[in-house]
Amino acid sequence: PMDLLLELLPRLQCRYYSISSSPKLHPDSIHITAVLTDYVTSQGRSVTGVASAMFRDLAATQELIPSLPHYRHITHFPVYVRKSTFKLPLRPIVPIIMIGPGTGLAPFRGFLQERGTLRGTGREVGRSVLFFGCRRREWDYIYEGELKEFKASGVLDQLQLAFSREQEHKVYVQHLMKQLSGDLYKLLKDEGAYIYVCGDAKNMARDVHTNLLLILEQEGGMGSEEAAVFVKNLQNRNRYQLDVWS
Repeated sequence: PMDLLLELLPRLQCRYYSISSSPKLHPDSIHITAVLTDYVTSQGRSVTGVASAMFRDLAATQELIPSLPHYRHITHFPVYVRKSTFKLPLRPIVPIIMIGPGTGLAPFRGFLQERGTLRGTGREVGRSVLFFGCRRREWDYIYEGELKEFKASGVLDQLQLAFSREQEHKVYVQHLMKQLSGDLYKLLKDEGAYIYVCGDAKNMARDVHTNLLLILEQEGGMGSEEAAVFVKNLQNRNRYQLDVWS
């Protein structure tokens, strides 16, 4: 019977997204950044993301709403916010290094909004370095305008971009780390910077971790064991934080 079949089916799992806005700038709303899952397999089967397709359909619905001054269309669905340790340092003056290709940029947009808001109130904020990457500038360089504004206003000190498909050899954010190895080492060793990594766990985060160890060995003259201990201490003190997924 159908009711027995429904009891046996597993519950639909929650979809977790990194918040891509700061409550200091947007106290009454929460922004998320998601990739739409919508493709056809080689066998001809259509695959559509449960949550991302819902967001797409909601956006399409909003476009059909008459532009009346007092007309509002509200759709309700369950949402909750999980506690997270992926946070900015308590002291705004502490430098931060952010590494987030693709939608991994999401939490860093919120970080920069927060530091920009603090800076606007006269608070002194530390250096902010962002490594962002995508395939092509004209295809998936998300929040390009906002990042340029952050850079122009001084909220973002360094913006390192990797467009992996715009040259013969692929370039990723982990490759750009090597170009700033001396600066990154100084930030971590001498200035107490926090380093954040958000995005793909399988390749990107692993390669970033490997390159971080190499930077410590090459720039700081550390042995492999000493570099590993240094990174472990960063993690124990929440100065090296990950928000990654497979």
